[in-house]
Amino acid sequence: MNITLDIKCPELAEAINNLAAAMSIRSVDGALRDIVKPAEKPFLGAVKAVSPPKAKPAPEPVVEPVTVPEQEPAAEPEAPAVDYNQVKTAVMAVSKAKGRDAAVALLGEFDAKVGGDLTEEQWGPFLARAAEVLG
Repeated sequence: MNITLDIKCPELAEAINNLAAAMSIRSVDGALRDIVKPAEKPFLGAVKAVSPPKAKPAPEPVVEPVTVPEQEPAAEPEAPAVDYNQVKTAVMAVSKAKGRDAAVALLGEFDAKVGGDLTEEQWGPFLARAAEVLG
């Protein structure tokens, strides 16, 4: 099977010859001249060099201001949770180490007669004061 290609572009033949010469191989000039014959009249489908269309400038992006919500001040770390069992244990520890009267006096500082009279808000300060008494 033989395929014949008729190229009507002398510039292409010249470019191929220049490439062959640059690659230091035997010139294919003679062979190409047999194959590529100059066009007698310009090829109607020839591509003309056309400059690319001028690009329209991209529209400026609209930048909207970003509002950053104000941060709330960092909350103070919460004290560890205190439960009533810790209060009961502290009352018993003071009573055992310092006597019953010391435990009653400590509860009296918080207007309480027994540990159950203390409010949850008083538990933390009561435990701190009990530690002072025991310390």
